[in-house]
Amino acid sequence: MSAGERKPFSAEEAEKIRDALSAPGDTLICPACGGTLSLGPPATGESSTAYWEVHCERCGRGQILQDLI
Repeated sequence: MSAGERKPFSAEEAEKIRDALSAPGDTLICPACGGTLSLGPPATGESSTAYWEVHCERCGRGQILQDLI
């Protein structure tokens, strides 16, 4: 299943993920279900903006987020 087929995080959930990534710490936790989040390697598009695929291993939610770090 690709990120385009996953149910996306809400804007508030995506913001929580960004906040968690900017703070040093432990395992990333899904704001929707409490499962473990996986963060794919960064990719770049036509610009220098970096994109990451983030998805939950428990509920399957995920999406592409940009400029996380």
